[in-house]
Amino acid sequence: MSASRALDYEFHSAIVDRTWFVDGETMISVFLVLGIGLGRRNYRNVRAHRLRLRWGKKRSNMTDRLDSIAEGGVVRVTRCVLSVAPEAWPFAARHAEEIAAHWEKRRSFSPKLYDGAVHLLRTCTCEHNVFTATLLRTDFKSFLYWRELGYPDAGVRDGFGSAVIRSAEGHVMLGRQTEGNVNQGLAYPPSGFIDEHDVCGEVIDIDAGTARELREETGLKPEDLARAPGYLVTTSGPHVSIAVEWRSALGSDALKACILEYVRQQQVPELADVVIVRSRSDISAHTIPDYAKVLLRALLAA
Repeated sequence: MSASRALDYEFHSAIVDRTWFVDGETMISVFLVLGIGLGRRNYRNVRAHRLRLRWGKKRSNMTDRLDSIAEGGVVRVTRCVLSVAPEAWPFAARHAEEIAAHWEKRRSFSPKLYDGAVHLLRTCTCEHNVFTATLLRTDFKSFLYWRELGYPDAGVRDGFGSAVIRSAEGHVMLGRQTEGNVNQGLAYPPSGFIDEHDVCGEVIDIDAGTARELREETGLKPEDLARAPGYLVTTSGPHVSIAVEWRSALGSDALKACILEYVRQQQVPELADVVIVRSRSDISAHTIPDYAKVLLRALLAA
């Protein structure tokens, strides 16, 4: 498009058509809608341009703006279809010696760490209100090494289940993790790795996983809460949170007291405190992971 001709066009909107993830990159199919004419409501000859945007790759200024629509965003879907891929994680095999040495060092500082099986997101698509993903099985020490290297490109993302707890007023309840754990000091919705308890054959039951995290961390039971339909899929850098939203009939203060009473009864509690997030303005007052900030901004009013 020439400079003179560009003046005839106005940017109208960008529509995310489809997103999918493969080989460590988020691919986003976007329609750019351009219109001829100067009037905001007087568009003629509207044209759509489809782009493919890649997470983690250098982009133009326009691409960066469009990418923010999906990357670092929240999508509500009606279904999640998750399965385990049969292959091993090549990154873990290539760095086996470094991983073993790193694990020994980390265990000396944090003896509570446990090297169990975890699953990392390999590929995913989000189409027709259905989130479909395959995950690779690996061990926690390999994940921890990858994480503490700063999540280098390894063909995977950190996919996990979350339980979003909302009070009668709509406030969101976060738990601050105790010292000695991998997320110590951070406040976030109850969540955890997709582990062997969540897998039946090759199928992952994300509902069972999030309900387990809900009970283990807060003492709340699914039968005592109202489940919102669908799932909230949040993307932020290397993280993909798959959340179930739960509503309590209790106000936020009463709900916090209920959770803390459960925490006090635990010999080895996972939570040090409960944080009430009433509005977006509360987010900056706490140490919250980026993905949880994205989710909170989508759920809460300013």
